[in-house]
Amino acid sequence: CVGYYLANVILAPKNGWSLLTTAGNIQIEKIDFENFKIGMTEISQHKSTKGAFFDTGVPHLVLELENYENYKSKKSEALALRFHPEFSPKGTNVTYVELAEDLNKMKAVSYERGVEDFTEACGTGAMAAAMYNLIKRGSIKTEVEMPGGTLIMDLADIKKPKMTGPAKL
Repeated sequence: CVGYYLANVILAPKNGWSLLTTAGNIQIEKIDFENFKIGMTEISQHKSTKGAFFDTGVPHLVLELENYENYKSKKSEALALRFHPEFSPKGTNVTYVELAEDLNKMKAVSYERGVEDFTEACGTGAMAAAMYNLIKRGSIKTEVEMPGGTLIMDLADIKKPKMTGPAKL
């Protein structure tokens, strides 16, 4: 979204930018009017008794769903996990995933801290989902379909993972 804003709203003169965030330096590359490639922060995996736990710039607990369409019924579970003592003091985002037959595809949705609800899209959640897919099924490149659209996650280098996808006004 920052790339879209820079390229299409304030008409910044370049096709690439560096964005300093609290999670680290994020690289943004304009592909076309609404598609961008983002150089995300290094991914780390942490121990958890609750599920797969990754830091992709922010913490994400990743859990599998048998039926993705019912993710909204998991809201109270996500809220409890978000504030679980294991993730204190800051808490965690909770990302639910459903693996597709195609090893390079999955669906995901994130319950985000601060929003305190499921969101349409979450780049760090899609990255956590892709990391889960890499560990579980060995997929280096994963299409992650979220309620708001599909992102392509490239984990050829987990120290410098890439996310490609659209941003729309």
